[in-house]
Amino acid sequence: MMPFLLYLLKASLVLAVFYLFYRVALRDGTLLRLNRAVLLGATAASFVLPFAVITFHRGRTLAEVTQVTDLMATSQPLLTDVLSLSAPVVKPALWLNLLALVYLVGVCWVLGRLLRSICHVRRILRSGEPVSQEDGIRVYVVDHDIIAFSWMRNVVLSRADWLSGRREILDHESAHVRLRHSRDLLLVDFAAALQWFNPFIWMLREDLCAVHEFQADAAVLERGADRKGYLFLLVQKAAAQRGYTIANSFSDSVLKDRVRMMSRPAAKTAQAWRVLACTPLLGLVLLANARMQIDGFSLGQQPILLLDNESVSWNDFSIRREQIGVFSVLGPEEIARAFGRPVPMGLISMKSRSEESDESGRVHFQLIPGFNVSDPDQFPLMLVNGVEFPYQRRMELGSGRWNWKWYAYIHGEEAMTIFGEKARNGVVLLNVIRSKH
Repeated sequence: MMPFLLYLLKASLVLAVFYLFYRVALRDGTLLRLNRAVLLGATAASFVLPFAVITFHRGRTLAEVTQVTDLMATSQPLLTDVLSLSAPVVKPALWLNLLALVYLVGVCWVLGRLLRSICHVRRILRSGEPVSQEDGIRVYVVDHDIIAFSWMRNVVLSRADWLSGRREILDHESAHVRLRHSRDLLLVDFAAALQWFNPFIWMLREDLCAVHEFQADAAVLERGADRKGYLFLLVQKAAAQRGYTIANSFSDSVLKDRVRMMSRPAAKTAQAWRVLACTPLLGLVLLANARMQIDGFSLGQQPILLLDNESVSWNDFSIRREQIGVFSVLGPEEIARAFGRPVPMGLISMKSRSEESDESGRVHFQLIPGFNVSDPDQFPLMLVNGVEFPYQRRMELGSGRWNWKWYAYIHGEEAMTIFGEKARNGVVLLNVIRSKH
């Protein structure tokens, strides 16, 4: 349930951002089709954009590694994740269940109200007398006093309006049908059921209804209706009761805005370029939901990886966290102090078992098996505190003269990237504490 609540919160914020842009930049414009598209687009975007996760990739740096899990690929928010609901809380199941219950009650209430409105309209249609069907638009007349409204392919008029001969009323409602405004309202109503707690979805719905009325008014005037006569008709109907919530009614509370809109000259198409101002907002929304994928170390920047003092290829590295006993990270400067020889990429050392030490702290060292110590061409390069140890003194390693803090063996492929061709058999690094004479 937690991911779904987080998704709803993100969807609500996306809708708020784009709706506020509409209020500031486009609401007063007369490009009605553009305004309608922006409102519907904002509604759809609020549900889609939370799923649009852009992933940026970058390599890991040695400074970011403090534990074994840091070696694995991870994903984190590109920006600060202010919508994180994963913080520990007291008894999370209780408050989460309560929050889910409140949300579901709200969804059911909004959907129930929508269903009740649909049933109300259907009852009116069944009680009405079909008097006309033209271009797929069915006109119904009812005997009781009712405000003219349209829903889907149906127009409902009172008998008084039908007999009045005022063609403007029928033209207005027919425009709603032709422009498919009922589908817009159904879409937004379902969105409002899911975001009922978001005040911006209800404000968006009101503005969408207003745009519908502006478009229907413009269609009436385009059919040759007298502007003054039509305005007077609107004033006459303004005092009537508001129509049904899912229907487009002839008279509503946006009369002043409708009069103002009909009095304004048509906007120039160039004003449509205002919508491009939302591009930075879209980018901000996408960045707010973007993730940073931290992959492994970049090629050429991979540190030396030691497992039980023996180098391991990054391609072959696979170990569980619980298998590691000791984990340490050495940067170039620390390696230079320990061995007297810098390793630019750094070094990561892991031990999956305890080292055996005597009371003096001396580690019992044995050469990496598999080498023919009698053949100098097969003997690894050996560095003691950064100084090359000659092959001729190899027998001193088992004489008990040496006390060292730790050692490491680096295989030939990794060793050659640091020490060159002479390390083709690998390199043994010894950090000597003291030498016994």
